[in-house]
Amino acid sequence: MGVLPSFNRPAGTRRVRQFRLGAVWLRHCDELAEFHRQHGHFNVPPTGATAGLYDWAGHQRNQHHCGQLGPDQVQRLEAIGFPWINPDSGAERAWSRNFDRLLESHRANGHFFVSGQAGPAESLRGWMLTQRLLHKFGRLRPDRQQRLEAAGFPWNPPLYWQPAWERHFAELMEHYRRHGHFLVSRLEPAGVALRDWMQSQRRNRRTGRLRLEQQQRLEAAGFPWVAAPELKLPTAAWERHFAELLAYRERFGHCAVPVQWAENPTLGHWVASQRSRRKRGTISPESFRRLEEVNFVWVAKDRPRIPTAAWERRFAELLAYRERFGHCAVPVQWAENPALGRWVADNRRRRKGGTISPESFRRLEEVNFVWVAKDGPQMPTAAWERHFAELLAYRERFGHYFVPVQWAENPALGRWVAGQRRWRKRGTISPESFRRLEEISFVWAAKDGLRVPTAAWERRFAELLAYRERFGHCAVPGQWAENRALGRWVEGQRYKRRRGKLLSEERRRLEAVSFAWAAKPRTGQPVPLAWEG
Repeated sequence: MGVLPSFNRPAGTRRVRQFRLGAVWLRHCDELAEFHRQHGHFNVPPTGATAGLYDWAGHQRNQHHCGQLGPDQVQRLEAIGFPWINPDSGAERAWSRNFDRLLESHRANGHFFVSGQAGPAESLRGWMLTQRLLHKFGRLRPDRQQRLEAAGFPWNPPLYWQPAWERHFAELMEHYRRHGHFLVSRLEPAGVALRDWMQSQRRNRRTGRLRLEQQQRLEAAGFPWVAAPELKLPTAAWERHFAELLAYRERFGHCAVPVQWAENPTLGHWVASQRSRRKRGTISPESFRRLEEVNFVWVAKDRPRIPTAAWERRFAELLAYRERFGHCAVPVQWAENPALGRWVADNRRRRKGGTISPESFRRLEEVNFVWVAKDGPQMPTAAWERHFAELLAYRERFGHYFVPVQWAENPALGRWVAGQRRWRKRGTISPESFRRLEEISFVWAAKDGLRVPTAAWERRFAELLAYRERFGHCAVPGQWAENRALGRWVEGQRYKRRRGKLLSEERRRLEAVSFAWAAKPRTGQPVPLAWEG
């Protein structure tokens, strides 16, 4: 094995070794190929007669990983399918086991600092140091380097790790996640230690002793470098009054408790004190946040009052309206009593703004007052009422609601009926209109309401009634010589029924006279009713 002469070699370059395939190396290679041919794999047992071959195969792998194997040797070994990595080897299993322990430690602690003085922790720290040294000298296998880098393993860690700093930082971020701020009270569990740690971070930053990496992590989290006033947690009395406020809100729909509320004067005074504290800036952030979450009314510019005589008068008018129409959704511009409509709208605004008195709210709730105008039934207009009356007269006259769209006698009624069906399909019909039409069994399917029996149909139906009066049944033969047109019309009604093309009104009237839908007799002459029995 020769070496290139050192003269005429550029400065900074390394010597290049010259490899030769010796007889011993070739013999071991042939033995390895024979072992593979007999067993089908390269897992040479480390004991017995193959112990030497096992050591030689492992040495070839190490030489290849370090770049010390010649091209001819690499080519010969790869020609027989020799794997450079043996996943079943003890060393490979040990490396994978330590790598899994490293990942588990990182998942548990959030960093690659392994604490502990002895045992598994010390073993894992030694393994990590070995990987860094192999990487530093370029002797770490590429596949292992890729796995470590994919896990975020630091090749050049800080000179020292601070697990206590990491723990306090994790506690601070958990506090921020739960409360949305960095104001830690001394009354919280571990609050004293966390507040002291936060003060030390601010002090270290002022004196220049805070590490740049730690400062960047705190600033990225939004940590305030100027300490805020100490957060005062709500007391037990505050919590009791807050629970009473929630019960009041559940009952009346708002948080505007009157200051002199007879039922609970203490709650009224507490609500007023929260407004005063917020105005002076002395309310704690935690109390402010929780009151904000329940839509607390901070400015009581319109104090709830006891219902006045005018309120009582309008309330009596509302009860009369409810007795007359069945609901409390008075239109804002109701022509009959505009003042009542405005009063109803004013009560909705007061409830929404939290200025309605509890007594007014309670009494309106008892009569099922509609607080959202769009949820209440809209009063039918005078034109609607007129067409509705015409529809009732039409039904009284014809026995159904199938008003033709272009009914010559009253085109407006036909268009109104079609409009009701269209508005119901779009969901824009008022609940009150829908209710009243439903009460009279209005037919919503347009396909049943666009046509009525024609004059020709009525003529044949009259002939059918005469036939029934004469023979006692409606089973007109299809080839009845006396009136072939009637026989064909009867068969046509059966065909239209089977195809679903028979109008509902036509079917109703035919069934009312016991029309025979199945044509049992096939003769051309009428038969008495005896054949049916």
